[in-house]
Amino acid sequence: MNTKWLFWIIFFWCGFFILLSIPEESLNLTLKYILLGIWGTLVHTFTIVLISLSYKNKTKELLQKKEEEVLKEQAHIRDFTSQSSIPDSNSTEETQTDFLAEDNSFEYTENSEEEHQDKLECEPAIPVEPWNEFIRNVIKNRPFVETVHAFKNFLIKMLPNSSGVLYMYNGNDSEMAPIFEYGEQIQNKKIIHPIECASFNHGDLVFHDYQQADLSGGCIHLETFNSGFSFCMPIEGLEEHFGLLTIYTPELSQTEIETWKFYLKLSCCIFGLYAATQKLNMLFEKHNIRDISTGLFNARHMEESLTREIAAARRHGHSIGVIMIYPDNLEFFLKSKGEKIASQLLWEIGQRLPRYIRTEDIPCRYADNAFCIILPGANQEIVMERAEKIRKEIAGLEIVYGDTILKTTLSIGVSVFPQYAKDQNELIDNALKALRAACMQGENRVISAASI
Repeated sequence: MNTKWLFWIIFFWCGFFILLSIPEESLNLTLKYILLGIWGTLVHTFTIVLISLSYKNKTKELLQKKEEEVLKEQAHIRDFTSQSSIPDSNSTEETQTDFLAEDNSFEYTENSEEEHQDKLECEPAIPVEPWNEFIRNVIKNRPFVETVHAFKNFLIKMLPNSSGVLYMYNGNDSEMAPIFEYGEQIQNKKIIHPIECASFNHGDLVFHDYQQADLSGGCIHLETFNSGFSFCMPIEGLEEHFGLLTIYTPELSQTEIETWKFYLKLSCCIFGLYAATQKLNMLFEKHNIRDISTGLFNARHMEESLTREIAAARRHGHSIGVIMIYPDNLEFFLKSKGEKIASQLLWEIGQRLPRYIRTEDIPCRYADNAFCIILPGANQEIVMERAEKIRKEIAGLEIVYGDTILKTTLSIGVSVFPQYAKDQNELIDNALKALRAACMQGENRVISAASI
């Protein structure tokens, strides 16, 4: 049937193209277009009819196949139902056996739940209020003293009949000192080294059982006990070690050991992240007022400090000196050696300036190529004397940096409030004018605003 339809379609299309190829001399152009339109309409209609008949036949075949499948399924169901209606003694026995198995499984589940409930009752409940206080302090980033107190209170409530010591670094990376301690069963040392605790090397909790030699952790900072248990947990956060927590208890069941391990790991990890956050905050505050390249205070801190010092000077009738410093050889190193060498020269000067001034003086980096020193309570004589000392010290300095010798003289401008300035802006402007005068008059000299 499909072949027959294809034959008729080809026949009609061949007639269409034959009619199209008749020359205009034999057939009028208008009549030709009319015949082409009629023939094309007939071809289109006939093609649509053939396609519709083809789809109808295919749909009818699919419906017949689907009906046959449904009949087969119904017959299969009838056969299965007729077989299942016949009673079978073996099937009955199997059903009863399955029911008994399910009943035994139910009894076993009940027993398991009772045992699990007994186990939960043996485990100590977490003290909610101390835990909430500790977490609240950590989340709100409360001061270190408050958070440490909350941490200590939680440990006392959570780990009854225990003694503990929290060690943290006391200014260097080789010694740790106790931050807090509680209980009388463990004697802490005033200073311990990180390598004395096995938890420092393992990076995880170390458990000590003093009745079993094979479970001893090897922490030499602990005393030797005849019995009892101890836990050493490192205080770490953001891949940095901040200290360790040591807990000792004379008696503990096996279930309680696992519980204590869990809560110690959890609380110490949280406290370690808190310590890391505190350090990041300190670094942020330090960099917020410090110049990274030289380590001195930045211009923002200089302005705030000068405003504060001038207000105090007006209140108490004191004077304030300002010293502006410019390295004379900075442009030479920048053009001939590059920015790295010039930055190194500024860093070397910045590291040495605090040595030549008083503790209460404030050394700052005023701009990319200039330093500023604020001298609270200093009069004209003291400021000039300090400026000359800085100039002489730096002028005699030679620093080897790779294949370069860093050496420079200084041009320095000095101004004093209230003798030569009425406010903060005028004090800075006069010091800068004196600095420019020192550079123009031959460098390597100190010029006071009083002389200009």
